[in-house]
Amino acid sequence: MAIYSLIHIESNIRQLIQAKNYEKIIVDLMNESTFIFPGSYKIVEKQSQGECDFVDEENGVKYDAKLLFSNEQCQLLAKGTECLKQWYTLIEREVAEASNNIFKKKMEVRGTTLHIEMEKRLDSVAYDEDAILFIPYPIVPASEKSVFMQFASDILSITYDAIVNDNPEKYAKKRIYIIYPSIIDEKIVLRELPFRKEYLPITSLTPYIKFGLKDFPNENADILYFE
Repeated sequence: MAIYSLIHIESNIRQLIQAKNYEKIIVDLMNESTFIFPGSYKIVEKQSQGECDFVDEENGVKYDAKLLFSNEQCQLLAKGTECLKQWYTLIEREVAEASNNIFKKKMEVRGTTLHIEMEKRLDSVAYDEDAILFIPYPIVPASEKSVFMQFASDILSITYDAIVNDNPEKYAKKRIYIIYPSIIDEKIVLRELPFRKEYLPITSLTPYIKFGLKDFPNENADILYFE
């Protein structure tokens, strides 16, 4: 059986990686959340001196948001539709590299692009701030309806474990979240690593990028095979 993964990217995609836009998307999702983010959150307007991006108005917990894209990937997206094929190829290569390393080296992800980029983003988050990684790409399969997917290890949880295990004192009190789309449910996943998840409507991403699954072919579609 063949399932076709469809990605429709709008011409304004470069706006999605601008801080004022993705920060607004993130804080709106945080305030919509009832499980992963149960508080009340606001954007910190003054960030010129390295202040955090968001703060919980109820308890003062601070959050810093980072795009989980390499500099090269961001530069390609910043060019709009001109370099989307190259951007997509780099993302697919990154996911495949991490997946292949786990399969071949028995859960080893150190040194992969995903590990390097995730560690780099987390290193830039202040010691007293929790981290929120944002990647508007379905980096791992996710479905609210699948019990197995809710608790199964994947490249995100394994990469997270590798980073934390290498520096346990640094991450002992720091919570790390990641936000990404689910093409299976057509929702956004709010996830506290390694496993806790909440699924919300994906409408905040649809002005920039849309995902879906179809059972018929489409020009330039990626084909996923299930046995």
